[in-house]
Amino acid sequence: MSTQKKSRIHRINHTSSTPVRVATGGMLATLVVGGAVAVNAQKNLILNVNGETSHVSAMSGDVKSILASHDVDLKDGDFVSPAANSSVKDKQEITVRTARPVTLTVDGVQKTIQSTALTVKDFLNQVGTINPDDYVSAQGSTKIPESGMKLEVVPLKDITLDDGGQLGDMKVPAVTVKDFLDRRGIKLGADDKVTPELGKKLVSGDKITIERNKTEDQTVKEAVEPTVRYVDDPNSPKGSETVVEPGKAGEREVTYTVKSRNGQEVQRWEKASKILSEATEKVISRGTKAAVASTKSSSASAPAVAGGSVWDSIAQCESGGKWNTSTGNGFSGGLQFTDQTWQAFGGGAYAPTAAGATREQQIAVANKVQAAQGWGAWPACTSKLGIR
Repeated sequence: MSTQKKSRIHRINHTSSTPVRVATGGMLATLVVGGAVAVNAQKNLILNVNGETSHVSAMSGDVKSILASHDVDLKDGDFVSPAANSSVKDKQEITVRTARPVTLTVDGVQKTIQSTALTVKDFLNQVGTINPDDYVSAQGSTKIPESGMKLEVVPLKDITLDDGGQLGDMKVPAVTVKDFLDRRGIKLGADDKVTPELGKKLVSGDKITIERNKTEDQTVKEAVEPTVRYVDDPNSPKGSETVVEPGKAGEREVTYTVKSRNGQEVQRWEKASKILSEATEKVISRGTKAAVASTKSSSASAPAVAGGSVWDSIAQCESGGKWNTSTGNGFSGGLQFTDQTWQAFGGGAYAPTAAGATREQQIAVANKVQAAQGWGAWPACTSKLGIR
């Protein structure tokens, strides 16, 4: 401090002038009182803006002016407590929540909501009508930025699914049929059909049906039956047949195009084939000689037998019901007698072999064989028919 300034203060302090001293004292009193008022007007506050707190000091004023002095500007829709026009007390907390736009889509319906919620969970609590099992596109703890965000909510729905005949009930948060299939990871083939259509909006209780259609090629090996050639044999009774050459089946490889629906074949057609081995011809001799009844047999007769008898059933099994057949393997007639058995039980009274006798004559001989040997004389067919 300069000597000149010191001397001025010294002169004021040591002057004997009463006006000067009064003026000086008044000025000092004003400074002291003003300082005390300023100290009393200043307040320590807690400022909580969107969840972030800070300790600030402010002179008297309403909440809005205090916030403005700390660069917090209020907009329509913002939440502030206490009210913006309120005064504050020392150590009071001022809470501000900035309104932010949330584009909310619920089950495909979209709307924008101005919200002061800080997190997705808080926002959903504000909105309400959201069930815990509903699908939400963001975690509850996700913070909502001041610029806003998009949020999707899809309610859980009870859906019945028929997938290729396999039924199932399930709860899935899905808006449309396509959304349901995507959320379940269900893939569709090129020819599959879905009912209702993929864009159909779902409600609880809906049923989705998938018809699984498939077209594929199948390659298999098949037997090729031999062709049959008949030759006439004038020395064998008319109607008799004898296998001269059994022939042999061949083999071919065939490719079929097969269509199936829900796992069941509905159509097939041959696409390609090739012969792997040729079949050899089967030769059958057919008798052409007219039966000549012997003097002995011309007078022999057999009792009539009604159709549909047990012997007709056995003949059907043994020879396909052909009473005059002769296979050339040692058996003949509808009941397949050997020549030895036929003669031994009196068949020679009717014809040299069973193939030359009538149905009634063969049954007459069969009754004798059955009486002597039982049904075991025709073991396979009587067992198959349940006769024994």
